[in-house]
Amino acid sequence: MILGLCLGLGAGASAQNQNSLSVVHAGDKLSFEVVDEGGKNPWVLQYSADGQVWQDVIFLDRTDGQTKLTGEIEVTGMTGVQMESAFFRAVKLSEDDAFYREFLAARVRWTILGPSNYTYEVNWNWSFFTWNGRVTVVDGMVTATETISSFPEGIGPLDELTIEGWFQKIGNARDRGAERIVVDWDPELGFPASGFIDISVLIADEEQSWTIRKIVPLE
Repeated sequence: MILGLCLGLGAGASAQNQNSLSVVHAGDKLSFEVVDEGGKNPWVLQYSADGQVWQDVIFLDRTDGQTKLTGEIEVTGMTGVQMESAFFRAVKLSEDDAFYREFLAARVRWTILGPSNYTYEVNWNWSFFTWNGRVTVVDGMVTATETISSFPEGIGPLDELTIEGWFQKIGNARDRGAERIVVDWDPELGFPASGFIDISVLIADEEQSWTIRKIVPLE
């Protein structure tokens, strides 16, 4: 089941559709509520800038143990949100997903607290290769990579990723039904500090692991 709502809200405004998805915009926060009388399945809130491409944002949690689900998020927790014309919808899931709850919560935390311009170091292992290096990100784009060490010598990173790119990589692996995804999220900023992805046990040498450290904001 999907409940949808198109908004053009200023602070202090509220809206509700006939299917019982409602939102209140107060200050820098958005509060959502869904009434679901059809069971105890979880719901996920989605946001779109154009009504075509949707992104999962947060889980909505039951507050009374029965029919009402609520969630709250800072506006800055959604990348590129324009409250003058925003689309929201709530999607009912078939079952809960503890890993995906952690993923969405960590991504919101990074979106709110993470710097826009920064460097980070990563030790990245895939197949028989290892790249240990420094990545520079400016205005959401990788502008430089620097190798600290690698095996074999002379190789570069498997891909040039911002921290947002790492979230996308993990999300894509989940969407592909990866056999195993293990991630430790940084408790302060929410970025994927270390992890392991194995898409399929039937595919040799495609596993990847990483450790991200030393995120340094740039002036």
